[in-house]
Amino acid sequence: MYPVTYRVNAAGHMEVGGCDLVELAHQHGTPLYVYDEATVRQRAAEYIAAMGSAGQVLYSAKAFASPQFLRLVAEEGLGLDVVSAGELDLALRSEFPRDRIHFLGNNKSRQDLDAAYRAGATIVIDGTHEFALLSDVVPDGKRTPVMLRISPGVKPDTHDHISTGQLDSKFGFSIESGAARKAVELVLGHARLELVGLHSHIGSQIFALGAYE
Repeated sequence: MYPVTYRVNAAGHMEVGGCDLVELAHQHGTPLYVYDEATVRQRAAEYIAAMGSAGQVLYSAKAFASPQFLRLVAEEGLGLDVVSAGELDLALRSEFPRDRIHFLGNNKSRQDLDAAYRAGATIVIDGTHEFALLSDVVPDGKRTPVMLRISPGVKPDTHDHISTGQLDSKFGFSIESGAARKAVELVLGHARLELVGLHSHIGSQIFALGAYE
């Protein structure tokens, strides 16, 4: 799929965003990643329109993150998925809206959770061990917004190594086993946590909507 600004110029070279790719390769060397701003903005708008009021669309910082790129993502109204204190720090230095930052990951340390809390990010709880850590991190009398990562028991049409939503997944709380219900009850009974939503990720390289439906 070509970027929306793709064209072949008079020299027979491919252009993206008005830039001659051959010239860019000579200037910067290869391999070289080129991001087309117009395409990123268009795709972001399409995702937001498709989601509507059903949920939030998050961009994953691990895909690619630089201050300029994150500012572009923020301008288009996307939220941000970070999985490390380093990604969180970059987001904050890029002035990404804190209320749209979500801290994910199934191996968060106390230091990670403390950084996320201090930043005002929404913490996506991935396992029961995080409840005890958050009790230490969030001061008495304060509350922090959290979501629960739910494993819906869906096996999408993708490679097993990048499928993350099936029943035996190591990620999140299983609906079928009852773990998700117990996790919800734990959050609702926790004086320092505010449940603001559910998070789910069923895998990568999924090209059919059936698994989501």
